[in-house]
This record gives sequence, structure tokens and C-alpha cells, in this order.
Amino acid sequence: MSYGLASVSRRGVLLPLVLGCLAAPAPAAATSNARPAGPGSGHLPVAAAQEPAEGTDLITAPVGHTGRWLVDRSGRVIVTHGLNMVAKRPPYLPSRLGFGADDARWIRAQGFTSVRLGIIAAGVQPTPDAFDEAYLDDIAATIRVLHAAGLATLVDLHQDYYTESTGGEGFPGWMVRDRPGLARLGVGRRDAAPFDGLWLNDGGVQDDIARLWTHVAARLRAEPGILGYDLFNEPYPGSRADECARIAGCAAFDTTMLAPFFRRLIAGVRAADPERLVFVEPGVSFNQGAPSYLGDTGDDRTGFSFHVYCSEVVAAPSCDVRQPGAFANAERQAGVGGDALLLTEFGATDDLGRLTSVLDDADHAMVGWQQWAYFNEDPCCARPHEGLVRTLDRPPGADTVKAEKLEVLARPTPVLIAGTPQGWGWDAKAGRLQVRWSTARVGAANAPSPRALAMRATQPRRAGPHYTDEGQVSVLEVPPASVPGRWRVRVTGGRVISAPGQRTVRVRADAGATTVTVVVERV
Repeated sequence: MSYGLASVSRRGVLLPLVLGCLAAPAPAAATSNARPAGPGSGHLPVAAAQEPAEGTDLITAPVGHTGRWLVDRSGRVIVTHGLNMVAKRPPYLPSRLGFGADDARWIRAQGFTSVRLGIIAAGVQPTPDAFDEAYLDDIAATIRVLHAAGLATLVDLHQDYYTESTGGEGFPGWMVRDRPGLARLGVGRRDAAPFDGLWLNDGGVQDDIARLWTHVAARLRAEPGILGYDLFNEPYPGSRADECARIAGCAAFDTTMLAPFFRRLIAGVRAADPERLVFVEPGVSFNQGAPSYLGDTGDDRTGFSFHVYCSEVVAAPSCDVRQPGAFANAERQAGVGGDALLLTEFGATDDLGRLTSVLDDADHAMVGWQQWAYFNEDPCCARPHEGLVRTLDRPPGADTVKAEKLEVLARPTPVLIAGTPQGWGWDAKAGRLQVRWSTARVGAANAPSPRALAMRATQPRRAGPHYTDEGQVSVLEVPPASVPGRWRVRVTGGRVISAPGQRTVRVRADAGATTVTVVVERV
């Protein structure tokens, strides 16, 4: 996450098939005031113990994409809901904060399926002539812990404000190439100078970052459960901030500086890993509703990782316009570049209304997401309003988890769709998830075009889903936080094949069915 450009920064009769219920409460789990560090440490909390993850291998590698859809190896559309976990202070390791197997199992037990895991360049390569293999070993151990819990990992090269000397985290001092002459007085943030040096590739700093990615990809290539690589968090335009702050976006910066930079990083990854998805990010003004002009990166295994942080600090238009506009802009980028879409940051707040608004827009746009954050502390200060849990010094439980925030985030959702999604939506007040898909695989002639999807993203949300999918087995999640008691599943065009009471609901389309509709509702 960063903090802005300037300093402020969904016919037919539905047949009831399954009635589920929550397991009886288990005895309280023991907790500890002093929580051991390390990826495998800690305790299994009550929620995870009484709600073991079912079908933990939901997102299996290799993850690919068909146009804007993430897909698994069988071609089913992947819809992930996940969380961010980044350690922003030295030694930049989540394990040293106390993040471990207990957290991973708890996250999966709440219905989440992925984690965006931050790595910090200053931890990876603190000096020009040495990579810190112990650092990468620790990150790899955390990836294995996540995989064992059934969580896919998006590896994120994270930075805010570029480096420590400008009040942030990210790159070591030897990767700082200040261009103070370009950073005009009063323009941009305090990290404008190092970003100017980056975009001009002073001293070959872009090549240094590309080589870093080659080393990281080579080290992590054999690790399980990696969804892909997010190449650079929230690119900031440096002294061009005034130009790029406009709602029209920053075409010149995107096309002449940002796009070539990402092509260089992609080449770095491809030197070591030709298979995994690479995710590019738009300039930071995209967060506020500006379009991206990144275009086609030239790589056929690329995703578009975007963020939504609408602020009313920007006077016009309002967030009611700019927030849905960000999803429409993402669809347009997918149409141009052929990229898979994933919302990888939003919601660094305890404002439940704002969280719900973004989640509803993401469902309406049919985009998976990873919320910021499971836990966060910035180099400057703690940011308790950003995390889902208040602390990592003991296992997640009633005293550490923000229960109301969890209820909002852990919403029922499709996870795997054997066909082409036509829409889904969760109505929290009614306690109802409705999902519809066609049985034609994504990429078939009757799938909606990127242009149609972009137009739909700007239209008012309607009750119920609007598009659909087909395949062999589709999978939905019914998290305990938002559906704590009994629920039922009704299906048209298919049948439930999972056991009653399972929160991982598996649906197979009927022979000859062209569409499948599933309704999950509290009773």
C-alpha cells in the first residue's frame, strides 16, 4: 500500500438440495503471551480446529489465464478471495512478526484462498554483490506453510516511498539513484527523486531489479502453490506526479517509462521461470480511478494487479464514480493487453461501509481480490486500522480478530467455476449468495467480450448475477463468519456433489445444461 500521489495522500425452479450446519463449539484453545517466531510456529485457534479446511488444494499450480480470467490447469475460472501479508520493517520477514502455520490455517478456515506475500528488495539483496539466501529460505518456508494450509501465494515485490531514507521501505540504499534536479520543489512526494532515477534507469537500476527478479524466480521456481509474481507495488511517477494526478491518467509516463520497465522485469523473471504468471501494476493514480495505458506487455502469461483506494480528497468526480471506474479501467486494460485481472489491494480501513462498497463492486465486476491487510505496521508507525487482526504476538482468536470486519470480508463466493461466469453477488442483509455461469468454457464464442465487461462495470449494480460458466465441478465457499449457523444450497442446471454441511460446496452441471445457477442462503 502507498498513500496517494501527493502527501494526502445477478429462470427456472430452484431445487433445495443441501442443508448445512455449523459444527458444535469446541473447547477453547490454549494461547500464549509470547508467540514463537517462525513459519511453522504457534497454536491452532478454535475457529480453525472446529472448521478444518475442506478441499484445501482448491487453487492448484500452475495457474494460468484465458484472457481476463485466471484459470486452473483444467480451465476452470479461479475466483480468489485473500489477504495481504507484508513485513515492512527489518528484517522484512512475516515469520519474525509471528506469522506462521496457525495464521495460515485460520485464514483458510475463514474461506480465504490466497495470500499476497510481500518480499522487500533490501531483504533479498542488501548489497550489490550478495543475495541473502537465508532471507529467501525464510520466505520460501512461509510459502510452504501457506501451501500446506491450502492457500495460494502471490509473491509481491513491495515498496512504499521507495526506500527507508524517504520514510518508506523497499529498495536498499545501493539501488537508490536520486535525480533531485528533476524533482521540482513542492511537486510530488519525498520519494520523487529516487523514482525519477528509477524511470531514467540511472546506473542501470532497472537492470539491477530485473536481475533480482531472476534470482528470486530461480530460488522460488520449485516452491509449491505460487499463483504468480507481482513485479512492483504501486509505481509512483516521481516528479511527474502533478501530470499523473489527473483523472485522465498519465499516458506518456505509462507508455514511455512504465511499460518498458515492466518488460525488463518480465524478461528477468522469464530467464528463470517461463511458466508462472507475472503481474504488472498501473501507476498509483489508477487507485483513484485514472486509466492505465500500459498496453500489451508482449508476454502471454501476464496478469494485471490493480488497487482501489478511492479518496474524497480528490475533489471530482466522487468515489461513487471513480471507484467503479477503476474496475472498468481494469477491464479495458485486459481488453488491450489480454491480462488476467486481480484486485490485489483495497480496504486499508476499519470502515465497514467502505469495505462493503469495494467488495460489492468487485463481485459486480467478477474480479477476485486480496484485501489489505491481514496485519500491517509501517516503518513510521503502527496502523491498527488496516489489519484484520490486531496483533501477531499470539494466535488469531476472539481477542485479536476484528469480528465485524471478518464478517464483511469473509463472504460466500465461487472459487472455481467450470465454465464462463455470468455473475455473482452476496447480499449480506438477506444472507444470500447467487452465482450463475454458462457451461461453455471461457474463451468460447458466447463468452462476453472485454468491451461488454468494461461497459457493464460502469453500470449500476442489479440484484443477482448476470453471466455464467460450465465445466465438470465448480466450487463455492461458505465462510463461518458470514454464515455462522445453518444454510441451504439450491441449484438449477446441476447438483451438489459434496457432503451436507461442508462449507466447500461442490457442484456438477447436469448433462445438457447450458447454464447453472446456485443460490446459497442462511436459514
